[in-house]
Amino acid sequence: LNDAHETGTLIEFPPGEYKVETEAVLSGSTSRWGIRGTGESHEDVTFRFPNADNSYWFVHQHGGEDVLLDNFTLDSDDKLIAIRIRTNDGGLIRDVEWAGYLPERDGWPGQLLDPGCRDPDGVNRVVRTIMGRDGSFIHGHSWATDRTGITGIRFYPHSDTHGERHAGETVLEDI
Repeated sequence: LNDAHETGTLIEFPPGEYKVETEAVLSGSTSRWGIRGTGESHEDVTFRFPNADNSYWFVHQHGGEDVLLDNFTLDSDDKLIAIRIRTNDGGLIRDVEWAGYLPERDGWPGQLLDPGCRDPDGVNRVVRTIMGRDGSFIHGHSWATDRTGITGIRFYPHSDTHGERHAGETVLEDI
């Protein structure tokens, strides 16, 4: 994946199961790229993470524009598999599922999805995304719950480290 991750590339996966053995497989601020499962359903393409332990990044995007994550499943059974697609504009996460049971885990900081939009005029979208169908325990964020644990979707409106805060709009549809 990392070798194919470049501007203008759509990485397509035919139906099947794929092992992801390293963390933060795709990281950076590349524009105009994506991952798409080519099956008829998001359940036709599954990414498995045999080496995932605690918090584990699959995609860690800061910046860039026009990024697509489409039509696949993450096997997150008893694992925190995270995606950050905090683009400047044009991020689209569509038909993605975090499958498996996510039990209570105090001390597992983080979120499953950070779809923040960095540009005040930008818009990102999250469409038909499923989390916790097989059961999950989602704490909420520690500032609100006094517990360090997993959140489902998280925005960072006050984090201005390196200009990375959520400043634009993120549309959530059929979540």
